[in-house]
Amino acid sequence: MSKPTVNVRIWTGPLAKLKKVLSFGANGTAHPRTIKMYKRIGYLYRSFAQRRYVKASRGDGTWVPLKGERKRNIAANQRRQRRAAKTGKPFEYKYSAILRDTNTLFGALNPFSPGPGGIEEITNGGVELGFGGDAIHKLAPLSIADLAAIHHFGTKHIPERPIIVDPDTQTIKQIQREVHLAQQDIIDELSTLRK
Repeated sequence: MSKPTVNVRIWTGPLAKLKKVLSFGANGTAHPRTIKMYKRIGYLYRSFAQRRYVKASRGDGTWVPLKGERKRNIAANQRRQRRAAKTGKPFEYKYSAILRDTNTLFGALNPFSPGPGGIEEITNGGVELGFGGDAIHKLAPLSIADLAAIHHFGTKHIPERPIIVDPDTQTIKQIQREVHLAQQDIIDELSTLRK
């Protein structure tokens, strides 16, 4: 005796097309909207990284201050404050920026296009951002990526100052919005195609 069955057929053409659009082809190419999405994600992350870098370099407590800088800054600012009180000029707080001598590490995080030592590689399923390549730092006999790694992870004598970190909530929401917009654009494009 045969069992009662039903044969349900689901047309998965749009899903197959969406999968094909989102993944890379054999020649390493992807749908233009997917590439645009990954480039936008790179821009959003590097913008966040530069904002964080500026705040951390100004001494917001994210990074350990440079050795001796805190005491020198306090003393120098006290002198400036006394001088300003005597002359009646406005007092402006000064600081020594952490990791901003040459702006090389900061420049590698340029939101519009990674500077020397910065990378943005679109891969199958994502985008790799951060420091890489073999560009040499102008003041040190090592690559910019190696210098970034030394500061990011720290050494026995250099404290850890993380540069590439998880994005903040605002940036995550912006990235999620960009992914949603890209998916919607691709779905709209695919829905106009039949077969």
